[in-house]
Amino acid sequence: MEEIGSSSLDGLNVIDLSTVAAAPSVGQILGDHGADVIKIEPPNGDETRRMGPLVQQTNPQFIGMNRNKRGMAMDLSTKLGKEILFKLLANADILIENFKPGTLEKWGMGYQDTLANRFPHLIHCRITGFGATGPLGGLPGYDGIGQAFGGLISLNGEKGGNPIRIPIPQADLITGLYAATGVLAALEERVHSGLGQLIEVSLMDTAISLLYPHNINWLINKIPPKRTGNDDLAYSPHTLIKTEEGYFFAGHFCNHQFEQCCKVLSCTQLLEEARFSTEELRIKNRSALTAALTTALSGYPPRHISDQLLAAGVPVSAVQTVPEVFDHPQVTERKMILKQGKHFKAIGLPIKLSRTPGRLKLLPPLLGEHNGEVLRSLDYSDDEIRTLFQTNIIFGEKATSCDEVITPQRHKHMQQSKRASKKALDGLCVANCTSHLSGALATRILRDLDAHVISVELTGNTKNHDDPLTRIAQSDNDRVRLSKNRSADRTQLRALLEYADIFFEDETTQLCSNWGMDDDFLKTHYPKLIRSTISPFGHTGPLVNAPGDEGVLQAFTGMMALNGDPQGAPLLIPNPLSSTATGLMIAIGALLALYARHTSQQGQTVQCAQLDATLTLQNPFGPDWLIAGVEPRRLGNKHPNAVPYDFYETKNGTIMLLVANDKQFRTLSDVLDMPELASDSRFSQSAHRIKHPEELGAIIETRLADKDRDSLVMTLLKAGVPAAPILTAEEALDHPHTLARGMVTHSRNHHIALGSPIKMSRTPIGPWKIALGSTANLHG
Repeated sequence: MEEIGSSSLDGLNVIDLSTVAAAPSVGQILGDHGADVIKIEPPNGDETRRMGPLVQQTNPQFIGMNRNKRGMAMDLSTKLGKEILFKLLANADILIENFKPGTLEKWGMGYQDTLANRFPHLIHCRITGFGATGPLGGLPGYDGIGQAFGGLISLNGEKGGNPIRIPIPQADLITGLYAATGVLAALEERVHSGLGQLIEVSLMDTAISLLYPHNINWLINKIPPKRTGNDDLAYSPHTLIKTEEGYFFAGHFCNHQFEQCCKVLSCTQLLEEARFSTEELRIKNRSALTAALTTALSGYPPRHISDQLLAAGVPVSAVQTVPEVFDHPQVTERKMILKQGKHFKAIGLPIKLSRTPGRLKLLPPLLGEHNGEVLRSLDYSDDEIRTLFQTNIIFGEKATSCDEVITPQRHKHMQQSKRASKKALDGLCVANCTSHLSGALATRILRDLDAHVISVELTGNTKNHDDPLTRIAQSDNDRVRLSKNRSADRTQLRALLEYADIFFEDETTQLCSNWGMDDDFLKTHYPKLIRSTISPFGHTGPLVNAPGDEGVLQAFTGMMALNGDPQGAPLLIPNPLSSTATGLMIAIGALLALYARHTSQQGQTVQCAQLDATLTLQNPFGPDWLIAGVEPRRLGNKHPNAVPYDFYETKNGTIMLLVANDKQFRTLSDVLDMPELASDSRFSQSAHRIKHPEELGAIIETRLADKDRDSLVMTLLKAGVPAAPILTAEEALDHPHTLARGMVTHSRNHHIALGSPIKMSRTPIGPWKIALGSTANLHG
């Protein structure tokens, strides 16, 4: 990243005790934006160090989640290990961990019992599988388990076909984004109160939230969600198109876009056909339109013609593979590939801040690389450090290194007037002038955190007006209606900008730009305003003005190419993954800018493109390609780095079973009453199991065929083996654990209330409500 000034979180100190993906991604986001993050690994290291292809003795998945961190390796279960951790926490602002609930309590380091009293300023971020409460509280979970239990897998697949695991670890990565949002909101509240709190986000809660819009359709309209493959019956075209040259995904065309498409493809005769003359008729004649577009696209190289169409404002993209994605000039222009030295490559930073940008400072650490450096900053002598290493308290190749000493600093923002808040963002004003789902999600999250949100509605703009995310209960005082064609409304907009802390805008509305209020104008007249902008492909590069709906972004970024049966066609992921990631990231960006404003008293512009946000979800596939040169392929329900990791039939239903390490496999062998499997040379180690997946799968399948699904899952989970039933969306939303977690509630006044995945101990988030029957059928 270009070095313009300081980063938003400079001076903030973070202790990251987490492993795998969801929780480490939180530490990486904070480190990307200036925080000093110390990652403390267990003696044998983060388990992702040993998953998949190794490059210089490290796995790309670890590299992809752990840049901008200093590394220690330590046994926290020992007295001396805990003593070191407590010394670090005395200077820390944030603690991140994803231990099984109860682990820290067992070590005498529980939040309520110890940390909250000893370190009242500390923000403790905990990520779990099922949460700490509810019937399944405290049980283990990974991404696939969250997808299975949360109903996501049941919706993924061809129409009338079988469910398929979504290959992108969206439950993991979106959980990380929700957690980072909660941490930054708690940090903002701490500026006023001086107090920390516990933030908990679970994979299961996130999976339920990712069911949108199917969760709303079921809860309000009682429409059972179904697998629809690549089609959406509400739009035409909205489908996968196959030619001899490759696959294309065509998004929803308005009349102007259809006209442009016909001109670019030299098939203007289609404009003369009455059956294609309106959006309604194109829906009615969808099969004929798909056939016509297939003919028109045949003969063209997919990337070349789709780039031409996108540049002309037509939402069509070639279905790109991961190598094609990272070779595209738009991705390069957006600086979405970070490089340093000969071997380090990583996916870039999606949140672009104009004044306090994020940047690459540190490469992912070797195991224990900064042990000596950190311990010296805590006044440990060289002799004491060597003793800690020799007595197995600290571990790693560079465990006794004492090169550079960086002294942790108390963040200047801590010294503020104390004003305890009932809500995290109490007193903050947000103006929302977006028509995109990303903007609606971002402002819904900030409203959840008790910011005052004012919706700016543009006369004549009906896009997403039937979307419940844009219509959370508001009074008329919370709405401003403006017209881009009435210059008198500019005065009203300027008054709103004077009042607001954060202003959201997207490429469809562009209200400020249309009235000559560019970044320089806003900086001069509203120096404290934070302007947050959302666009499909960003504000730079050859596709700067290109349109992009959910399907187009999934096709362009390689998501579709990875999703589906190995022998089948690429498949659209059935929830708005790109829009969700973008909404969360633009909210994170706004909170970063808000926090930076406390020091500088200056606002800035925050940009987030759907392209950039979606690319960051390409983990581990992006790092595998960028670092190891391993080209990803569709695997269906399999997993490239773990066996078993698949669906299995029981006598009364399907379960998902996954084993992430050898310890879990030994436990599974005991649960199946087949301890000999753990000593079988074909299966005893993860690397061996990956070479014999069919043999092991057949053994497990036979063993589980006569088991009861639900009792088997509970037995496995209680034993520490991640497993879940493949629930439908309806079953997931009605499950006792979902209800106990407050993710869905029914009130007496005929409202549905949906909970937030972010659970905050001191400034809790209330549910948002939608009146029953208040909306028409929604579409993905």
